[in-house]
This record gives sequence, structure tokens and C-alpha cells, in this order.
Amino acid sequence: MNDSGRTDGKTTHKQLLQKLTALRKRVAELEETQTEFEQQGGNRMKRLLLGTMLCALVSVVPIPTMAASVTIALPPPIVFNAPPQLIVIPETYV
Repeated sequence: MNDSGRTDGKTTHKQLLQKLTALRKRVAELEETQTEFEQQGGNRMKRLLLGTMLCALVSVVPIPTMAASVTIALPPPIVFNAPPQLIVIPETYV
């Protein structure tokens, strides 16, 4: 090995080719992984959008109820014979 850290001869060329081949394989693996992540992200976005649209549709469109014709009467009025007596309690704001 010389001062620059290289070895002379064919072994250097073979080592470089092996490293280049390994790097190419790793790059291909990373590109495949990136494609998988992009596809998953797109699917998540589609599901989120569809879910949001479904929630908006459910909240905007009125759903007819079965008990729509039932009426509830008001309670009878409370009648006082005289005005009620009031006691003021200072600083209570009641």
C-alpha cells in the first residue's frame, strides 16, 4: 500500500468493482423502499380525504327520523299567588 491508501494492481480494480456493485444494489433497494413509502403515503391521503368527505356529508345531509311526527306538549305554567320574597345576600352575585 502506498501513501495515498491505495494498493497497486488488479486487486484495486476488483475491489472498486465490488464496492460499486454493492452500492448499486443498495441504491436499488433504497429506491424500491422509497416507492413503497410514496404509495403508502398516497393511500393514507386518499383514506383521509374520503373520511373527511364522508364526515362532511353525514353532518350536512339531514337524516329523517322515525319519530318526526311526535309532538311534545309544554309543561303547565307555574302560577304564584304573590311575588316571592327575596333576600339579598351581599357580595354573592346570586
